[in-house]
Amino acid sequence: MSRSSPSARPAAGRPDRRSFRPGVVLGALTRAITLDRERGRLAGLSDAALDDVGLTRAQADREAARPIWDVPQTWLR
Repeated sequence: MSRSSPSARPAAGRPDRRSFRPGVVLGALTRAITLDRERGRLAGLSDAALDDVGLTRAQADREAARPIWDVPQTWLR
């Protein structure tokens, strides 16, 4: 009996352990947490501050209510 070599393909339906990159996962998690914090800060701005950046209260509230996994499309490229 011979053991499979490290370069052998994984069995069907099993993820290839070499494709898991902790740095990528950590980066995505960090960006999601940062985005969640930014949305919270946006919701906390006064109406005058929102006016200064060109947003309405409704726009700020809508953005702050988005779920953490709802990220800008540019992040998905």
